[in-house]
Amino acid sequence: MSECYLRFVHAGDLRLDSAIEGIAEVPSHLQDVLSDAPLRAAEKVFDTAIAEDADFLLLAGNVLSAERCGPREIFFLVEQCERLAAEKIPIYWLTGPDDPGNDWSAQSLLPANVVRLGAGQANQHWHRRVGRATARIVTADAVSTDPDHDQDHFTIGTASSLPDLQRMERHAIDYGALGGHDQQQTIASQPITIHACGSPQGRSPDASGPYGCSLVEISPARAVRLTPVVTDVVRWHTERIEIDATVDAIQLELAARQRLQDLLAHHADRPLLINLTVTGQGPLLGGLRSGRLAEDLVGKLRVQFGHHTPALWTASLRSEPRHDFTPAWYEEETMLGEFLRNVRQLTAEPGTKIDLSRYLDPLPAELSAALDIPDSKTRSEVLQAAATLGVEMLSGQAAP
Repeated sequence: MSECYLRFVHAGDLRLDSAIEGIAEVPSHLQDVLSDAPLRAAEKVFDTAIAEDADFLLLAGNVLSAERCGPREIFFLVEQCERLAAEKIPIYWLTGPDDPGNDWSAQSLLPANVVRLGAGQANQHWHRRVGRATARIVTADAVSTDPDHDQDHFTIGTASSLPDLQRMERHAIDYGALGGHDQQQTIASQPITIHACGSPQGRSPDASGPYGCSLVEISPARAVRLTPVVTDVVRWHTERIEIDATVDAIQLELAARQRLQDLLAHHADRPLLINLTVTGQGPLLGGLRSGRLAEDLVGKLRVQFGHHTPALWTASLRSEPRHDFTPAWYEEETMLGEFLRNVRQLTAEPGTKIDLSRYLDPLPAELSAALDIPDSKTRSEVLQAAATLGVEMLSGQAAP
């Protein structure tokens, strides 16, 4: 894009008060890195706005929670906003579901370059910068009260939910800036671009891969170009090793060491938190689920790779057997056959509630809540794990 009419940074879900989770044992040499990661990743968002000489920074919600944040997060945010104020870069902050409302006491600390939109704030704002383009930033509330498309300004619709943004699309906004999504994703490119910028930092084992923000450049013809900007300070990575019945513990260890050695060669710029999954078939999978085999292998990998700079820390190791059980087992008139048929029926009926509490003595409320299965993905994983364990216990052999 040879000539740029408008350039801005689209970011969101900074969640400054939300820590990295999912690590049972945090090594002492990584404690500061993990604790600081959400702030350091967010700092890179502000660095990007300055380095790219952006017209403005658009924060599409969920910056921090008034209930969870402390002085550290508040003063960090004020400091970063002041950095952009010194460069005369405005910040347009959409109030997301987790953001403080209009009565937030710390709001008075924010510099004048911060404009908050939505949820009791203004629902639209016109951006002007001397010698540069003029843009209009609108929320879903602005569209509902003023539905006409402004032909004279490049109009950016911003929302924390996709339905709100799709409702705005019908009123001919030029770009849809979506928050509320951890992963960066372009949801539509025609008739307009709808883009989720993602979060600057992945925080859980499911958040594998790079995280960041987006540089958005608009041509004089209103064409949109998106450039991903990586900002994460620590990165989750899932590594899968497939084995067969001939693989023993020594061969698995060698394979795991080689995988991590390759990762070290190609990811030398930030620490990695490794979730190692061993899948396939054979007796070794059963050994990984019981006994010390998995624990010993994790310990060896941590010693060899966990203290590098940057570190490759093996956060977990789990086995994932293939679930192609012998078909004849399902037809047996045995406890195993009845068990597998029940699992198969529950798998085929995703709407059927799995009530585990009735098999246990009355429990305290907090423990009963832990038995709830929150979503379909967890439900599927629970049923698969139950089937594997059932085969091993009722047949006297490891799952295939």
